[in-house]
Amino acid sequence: MTEADWLAASDPQGMLTFLRGTGVATDRKLRLFSAACCRRLWHLLTRHSAQRVVEVAELLADGGTSHEDLAKAWQYVIAPDGFAASGWAAWLVAGLVVMPPGSPAVAASAARLALQASNDTSAARTAPPGREIEAARAAWAAAVKAGDDERGAQACMLRDLLGPFPFRPVSLPPSLRAWKDGLLVSLAQSAYEHRLFFGHLDPARLAVLADALDEAGCTDAALVSHLRAPGPHVRGCWALDAVLGLS
Repeated sequence: MTEADWLAASDPQGMLTFLRGTGVATDRKLRLFSAACCRRLWHLLTRHSAQRVVEVAELLADGGTSHEDLAKAWQYVIAPDGFAASGWAAWLVAGLVVMPPGSPAVAASAARLALQASNDTSAARTAPPGREIEAARAAWAAAVKAGDDERGAQACMLRDLLGPFPFRPVSLPPSLRAWKDGLLVSLAQSAYEHRLFFGHLDPARLAVLADALDEAGCTDAALVSHLRAPGPHVRGCWALDAVLGLS
């Protein structure tokens, strides 16, 4: 896959296949991508127990909890009064629990979860039984489009996580990290911790960080412009991670 292919991709499956085994996409990035796919279907995870699995998976990706805690959170989803109320879409979050360590295995799991998310999006738009033929056809067309749109959004999220091309490493020089007693790192950490309701990064905080990078003399135009881009930006955004020193 060339850089042009990566930038033009509208389906994450080929991108994830390309990444598999390369070591470029870390476990952390792939787990955060999977969680972001689940967050896009937040409205289908109708029970807090299912949503909590996503939140714990994000904590696990950043070393804030253990896989055992994630498995315990999943037990509430499959409990008789939990899974039944959460509905069929709750199975989506199961993919976050079964991801084993190791980038190749996690990449395969992330690909399956992303596909399930796009299928769930389509299924949520299909017509119920008994509809007139024309209405059913229209509903089917809407379902297909919804799945296509979801895959396109997932591809954009992968680019937000891994950058314009994942084999091009980006890092902040030590002099910038130390600028004004670590102000840039502090601003980046604040943007990472104070996210919006659906887990997206706050564009206003990212814009403040971009302005500070300009003031500090950052010469990486791609990094600064990405922080100013409308996004949405998700947890693990490559530009924010570059400032924080995360991978």
